[in-house]
Amino acid sequence: MKQIIVISQFIIYALCFISLSWAENNQMAGCALDLDYTSRNYISKNFETDIDSTAHIQTGEEILILVVGQNVSNLDTYQVIINYNPSNIEFIKAYEDYPLDGIHNLLKQNKGETLGIRAKVLSPGKINITNSLIGNDTSEAPEGSGVLCVLKFKMLNHQTKTSIRLSNVYFVDSDVNKDDITHLKHALLNDQSDINQAPIANDDHFTMLANQSIQLTVLSNDHDPDDDPIKIISFSKTKNGQLTQNKGDSFTYIPETDFMGSDMFEYIISDSKNYTALAKCSIEVFSHQLNLSLDHHRAMENDTLGYDLNLSNPKETDIKAVYAKIIYPSDILKFIDTSLTGTLLESSPYVIQYNADISGELLLSIYSTSPSYVNSSGSIAQMLFKVTGTCGESGILSYQMTEMNEMPITTSNGQLSIISPPTITVLKDQTIDEDNMTLSQSFTIADCDSKELTISTLSDNTTLFPNNKDHIHILNKDNEHKIHVVPAANQSGAGTITVMITDADGLTSTSSFMVNVNSKADKPDVIIDSSMEGIVNNDIELDIQASLTDLDGSEELAIKISDLPENAVLTKGDVKDGVWEVSPEDLEDLKIQLSDNFIGTFTLTVAITSTEIDNNEQHIITDSIRITCSGYHISGKLAYYSDRSPVENVVITIKGDQSYTTLTNAAGVYSIVNLIPGNYEVVPSKTDDAFKLSNTDAGYVGLHVINKYPLTCMQKISADCTQSSHISPLDASYISIAATKGNGIDCVNDQCIDWVFTTEMIEECTDLSYTNKRKYLSLDQNKENQDFIAIRLGDISGKGAAQE
Repeated sequence: MKQIIVISQFIIYALCFISLSWAENNQMAGCALDLDYTSRNYISKNFETDIDSTAHIQTGEEILILVVGQNVSNLDTYQVIINYNPSNIEFIKAYEDYPLDGIHNLLKQNKGETLGIRAKVLSPGKINITNSLIGNDTSEAPEGSGVLCVLKFKMLNHQTKTSIRLSNVYFVDSDVNKDDITHLKHALLNDQSDINQAPIANDDHFTMLANQSIQLTVLSNDHDPDDDPIKIISFSKTKNGQLTQNKGDSFTYIPETDFMGSDMFEYIISDSKNYTALAKCSIEVFSHQLNLSLDHHRAMENDTLGYDLNLSNPKETDIKAVYAKIIYPSDILKFIDTSLTGTLLESSPYVIQYNADISGELLLSIYSTSPSYVNSSGSIAQMLFKVTGTCGESGILSYQMTEMNEMPITTSNGQLSIISPPTITVLKDQTIDEDNMTLSQSFTIADCDSKELTISTLSDNTTLFPNNKDHIHILNKDNEHKIHVVPAANQSGAGTITVMITDADGLTSTSSFMVNVNSKADKPDVIIDSSMEGIVNNDIELDIQASLTDLDGSEELAIKISDLPENAVLTKGDVKDGVWEVSPEDLEDLKIQLSDNFIGTFTLTVAITSTEIDNNEQHIITDSIRITCSGYHISGKLAYYSDRSPVENVVITIKGDQSYTTLTNAAGVYSIVNLIPGNYEVVPSKTDDAFKLSNTDAGYVGLHVINKYPLTCMQKISADCTQSSHISPLDASYISIAATKGNGIDCVNDQCIDWVFTTEMIEECTDLSYTNKRKYLSLDQNKENQDFIAIRLGDISGKGAAQE
């Protein structure tokens, strides 16, 4: 050890070692604390040269910690965290240089400027030190060795050994390559004893279930007073199982098959100076097949409830004694008593005792007074409770501790759910006419503990009200329920309808109402097509069939149709106040005529009434017809001329009697719907030029002009950038200028028209004429497959679609 000179303060160097730079990085760097500032002849290839990591100083003296780099390569930035015991030493200040003792910062070796040292106390006993060169000039980044920073501390207690440790050390070069420095050498102040102390080994105890394995971490409670590393050097064998030592000085223990009981072994630990200590590890193996469970009960408020302690005992182990600590929900259960009545132990010499002094906790003790033991599976005791909670509440009954014959056993918890019968609101009696339905009655059902409720119905007069869904209708929508009743045809009288609600537990509630049916006019026979479709400016046929059930001539039939759109008329019948009246004979071939160019959806209301001629009693049937009147549509696809790939974002404009605009999608498809009849033309256009041309394309055009490179008809259209119907060197010029990067010109002509379109592929051509639009005179049907071919002007090679 080098001599330490103590004057009014001590200097400690925190020296960071970095191995020889390899590929211009600090990948093998180290960091050490040097407690002797009088010599700083650090050698790059020897981490120990001039490094003294221990020293003795007195209370009240100040010390300096210097962070130094050695053999650094291209060092630009560093970080060091200093860890210490704040009860023994106190941090005072950080310095970038310490000229008083000739200590200068390594980062300034090549006359570079730094951001300045930053020392931040992260928490008591932890300081983060950072510094960096300004900029990233490699010529200023130092090579070699030197001090990185100086920290001043004050000793508070020299009676206690104090370590100063490094962590989170990182070096970053001027190319922003970061290296984690892992080779660290720490410092120790005031080591009070040079005499090694033996490690301390403490006994261990583990419990486990039979036929399983367990990892024994025996070193977790062992240690060395000198903080020397400890390891297991030997161990004995176990008698009733297999013991294997793992990496990391733990053991794996596997008991023999079905073994239950105690096993043990001894092990010896040693420190780095071969001092040893011995400890014992005991293992308790319990049955994995014994299980004590509690029931899951559903009970009603104020019920008296019995919970059985159910024992699973497949190996028929003698039941000598059982201890259990049970936690129950005291807010919904009140303990009453325990009993062996009705259990396996009822007729055997067993005693049960309990302690329920603590609310929500029950201690049970069961033991035999005779060696004649029971060894079966089943209930071994019962606990009686009073249900004090309310419907919808629930709780868990759990075993906190269980033993049988002083051996822990597995458990299964119990559960309580408080339930009650469902409820249903009162339904009112009704009086209706023959062949009519009752008014819809809303009713509410509820169950505080169950959402699974079943609704059923019962009729006491099945002739009048057959007990089926055709005559007893229940509508369930979310939490709203409605019921209406339809009597059998031509029947009258009285009957009672009962609605029964059943929950998941089988509990029921009912609500009944009486329906009186007066003899009235018969219901007419009606068939109505409730959904019709048509095309704009065409009559739409109405499919309505109606006739009298009673054919004795005592009734007459009337048909009314309302809610027609504005300016719409029927082809037959008479209108009054917006309501059309038609005869049964008018229904045949009855149509509705809509206003010109009407497109949309509406609903007609149809009321059909049979009337008794003598007393004017009526039976009315109301229905509706939903009618949709649609226009025509035009659809097609845009494909690129060279590879038929889809072209998206093409603007499709339809002009004529109406104007529409749309875009092709990613598949190149467009579709315009609900067109009224008329004259139209479809014109595609595109302005978003998403790819660049190449000078190769310009070259092809130039060669074609001098008959050196033949072009197809589609390529010729692409080559005619000036849209002059003539290919010339000017076209090649426009393509070349647009293809040249950085000149700010992307257009291939003065008009910046980059795309043209044809209605079909042109295989043979004598000139450059083509059709770029589709026309429709007096559109009277849907038009599909109205495709176009897209051509990028100047893309002679046909690679444009792939580039895009």
